Amino acid sequence: IEINDRMADYGREQFNLDIFTGDLTSYPDEGQFDLVTMIQVIAHIPDPAAAIRKVNSLTKSGGLLLIETWRRDSITARIFGKNWHEYSPPSVMHWFTKKGLQEMVEAAGYQTIASGRPAKWINAAHAKSLVRYKLAQMPAGTLLAQGLKLIPDKLNLPYPAEDLAWMLFRKTD
Repeated sequence: IEINDRMADYGREQFNLDIFTGDLTSYPDEGQFDLVTMIQVIAHIPDPAAAIRKVNSLTKSGGLLLIETWRRDSITARIFGKNWHEYSPPSVMHWFTKKGLQEMVEAAGYQTIASGRPAKWINAAHAKSLVRYKLAQMPAGTLLAQGLKLIPDKLNLPYPAEDLAWMLFRKTD
């Protein structure tokens, strides 16, 4: 299920995938899945609790739900406050604590079976654009941003913060 037409077309053309184009709520309740992944998705959904209930209707008994999202209770989010890179409405509509996400998903009929922090890499060009955007909002930020030119765009960097997490849930009914 992919809301972005271009991404759905890419998946179909490059990987011969059967992709439903639309949002989760418009997906017909006809299929049952063993696994649903929501990688960097839940924060962008207008009603995440309703989305999880919908996922429950699409998941087989004993099926799995994997969610990866940003943690608003992370040290990084607390240090940066309103300048945390994930405070970026209107695209990002929700920010979760681990406990809050767990309670919401468990209320929809799942149990938590594992959680952790993903090993992620970020392209330096993308990282630099994020840093430049944040620096532009700070006094002397444009001057500080000049130092970013020293980092090659094609370099892949490990994602340094602990504000990203994944949780794996099993459907209980």
